[in-house]
Amino acid sequence: MKLDSLARAAVSLGGEDRDLPSSHMVHRKAGKSGKARKSVKSGEAPAAFPAAASSSESSRRAERRGGNGRGRVKREVECEPYGPVGRGASGDGDDEQRHDDGAESGGGANETAKGGSDGASLRRAMEELKELEDSVHNIKDLTEAQRARRRKIQNRIAAHRLRVRKKGRIAQLEVENSTYRDRIRELEAIIIAESREGQVTSLKQHIDDQAARITLLETSLGVGSRGGGAADTAPPATDLAADLAKARIRVTELEALVAHQALTIRKLEKDAKSAQL
Repeated sequence: MKLDSLARAAVSLGGEDRDLPSSHMVHRKAGKSGKARKSVKSGEAPAAFPAAASSSESSRRAERRGGNGRGRVKREVECEPYGPVGRGASGDGDDEQRHDDGAESGGGANETAKGGSDGASLRRAMEELKELEDSVHNIKDLTEAQRARRRKIQNRIAAHRLRVRKKGRIAQLEVENSTYRDRIRELEAIIIAESREGQVTSLKQHIDDQAARITLLETSLGVGSRGGGAADTAPPATDLAADLAKARIRVTELEALVAHQALTIRKLEKDAKSAQL
């Protein structure tokens, strides 16, 4: 990675190729690479140094690796205490090429890691969005359940009010019915009393008729016994006496019946007054 920076610094500063560090420098700076150590120790001839990149591209690569471009290149240039070596030195070109490849692969790894973090953020955002959608659906379900429960409660309240109104109407009808029953009892008592009175009146009229008939019979008997001019036409005395006796018995019976009817009427009047109270 530092060899690549050195090469870019050489191009940016002088515009011409500078000699690379010695194999000892390569061995120290790329000591963590097994292939680089093997190449240096085996004495293989390194490949040609790759073409230097442009200044703008090198600056972008330096910024992508976390540096600020010129300051980092300057520090890389100051770290050359070993002097120049030729391009034909053993293992230098191969190590530099490997370091350049490692830098490129490192940048790609950084970009891959950045893309992976972006993908994880996107997945988290999608999961949060799904949780929000689930919360919205749950809230909608709860809202519908609350509406259904409210409708059920309102229906129960309406049914209760209807039952209360029905009960109140039934109680009112019962009161009215009781009033009507009392009035019906009163009317029945009045009708009975009037019928009884009518019967008594008819009985009294019948008694009066019977008394008038008895009086007529007695007059007829008196006239016949005095020997008036109508003695030939008068009925026999024995027959008239028998009819008179029968008439008196009938009058007595009718008077007893009238007295009984009067008692019955008084009893009915008393019952009607107690019912009104």
